[in-house]
Amino acid sequence: MNKMLGILVLVLAFGIPAFSQSRMSPDDQAKFNSYYSRWIQARQTNDRDDVVGMERRMQDLMNRYGIPSDTPYDVVAQQEGRGYGDQDRDRDRGYNRDRDRDHDRGWDRDRDRGDVGSWQGQLSPDDQRRFDNAYQHWLHERQENDRNGMSKQESAMQDIMSRYNIPQDTPYDAIASQGQRY
Repeated sequence: MNKMLGILVLVLAFGIPAFSQSRMSPDDQAKFNSYYSRWIQARQTNDRDDVVGMERRMQDLMNRYGIPSDTPYDVVAQQEGRGYGDQDRDRDRGYNRDRDRDHDRGWDRDRDRGDVGSWQGQLSPDDQRRFDNAYQHWLHERQENDRNGMSKQESAMQDIMSRYNIPQDTPYDAIASQGQRY
């Protein structure tokens, strides 16, 4: 009996925090979205004080709702009517599938939205040089149809992108300083 009671206490102790992770209230979600957009603007203008201030405010809201602190801010920020906790909602409906015949995964959406190239100038000069170098090699490997070489260069570019919290689905040419379309 004592073992059962102990197991029940452990299940409740570990289970309750998992169930408490719920969506933010509409007011808090609006605040988070505002902090997130101001954080993006501060990063683009290299305003360190505002970046740190907005990060602190976003982390406070994330802590209040039990969202892990290592969760990327763009996952928590509400985009197209979705916020934290809704990531899997549309998966069953197939909304995340690429419907383009050329399978370019949203290039048209990015082009029309106008943010191709919006990440240029956000990297440090050394990282920009490394990214440009990897991008040029990636273009060459792609032309040669060398999948291993492409994978190596993609890994290098993704590492740099992750350091700057650049979304993984951002086209590489939006970051490369040459701005060449692939």
